[in-house]
Amino acid sequence: MYPLLLAIGLATPDASAAYVCGLTSTQISTALTYYSSSIPLAMALDTLEAPFECANFGGLCSEVGQDRAEEFVCDRWYDAVAQKSAAVIQANGDADLVAMAEAWEDERWPNGVPDSSPFWGTLLSPITPPPSSCENVVTRYNSAETIRVRGKSFWVSTIAYNALGASTKRYAKNSGGSWSRGGSVVVSGTVSKSGCSESLYDSDTDGWVADSVMGVFFFPYKYVDGSHSAPGSGISTFATCNTAPWVGTCL
Repeated sequence: MYPLLLAIGLATPDASAAYVCGLTSTQISTALTYYSSSIPLAMALDTLEAPFECANFGGLCSEVGQDRAEEFVCDRWYDAVAQKSAAVIQANGDADLVAMAEAWEDERWPNGVPDSSPFWGTLLSPITPPPSSCENVVTRYNSAETIRVRGKSFWVSTIAYNALGASTKRYAKNSGGSWSRGGSVVVSGTVSKSGCSESLYDSDTDGWVADSVMGVFFFPYKYVDGSHSAPGSGISTFATCNTAPWVGTCL
């Protein structure tokens, strides 16, 4: 289960291991020190306590599925135990988060997302007013009910790699009555905490775009307000939001 840690002599696979990925408290403490982290050791140990629990890692399981989520956490910590640079940990985490999320969605729904899946979150028609309180996941559809745009604001934490951001996905109804991803999308918004903020923005033409801020061994900002649109879809821009449980650091 822990091939890299075994290869460098840092872990022994044990079903009763106290921490996920075969980590020890010493390895976790050493990593926090090496990366000059202000995250309390007690918080890190609680988060990483075995067995793996999705609730400890924010929206990670909802992004990539539980099996890939555990793999994602372990890979970030393999890099940290090997004392790779913060830039490498961030780059590897960024790439894996996108690749794993896309693979999990395509694996679950090879013929498109079902019409009534919980995946859509709060589903709004073109004329439905937005929720009175901001939601994490909102989907709007056009008047012809042939296009759906799904917006999400999220946070993910592995202690080693932490992200706060938003994503936009666009779907068209296929011949089987399910929804297939594709088309132009835009995500924008703001990440913030008391006294500071930073803008999010990105666009793409493959039906999915995300932008986020990341922290390697620190927690970035605290709040995310996402704004979601799909040019040419006939669907007006709408919002999502989320609040991370951490205090957060201004960047």
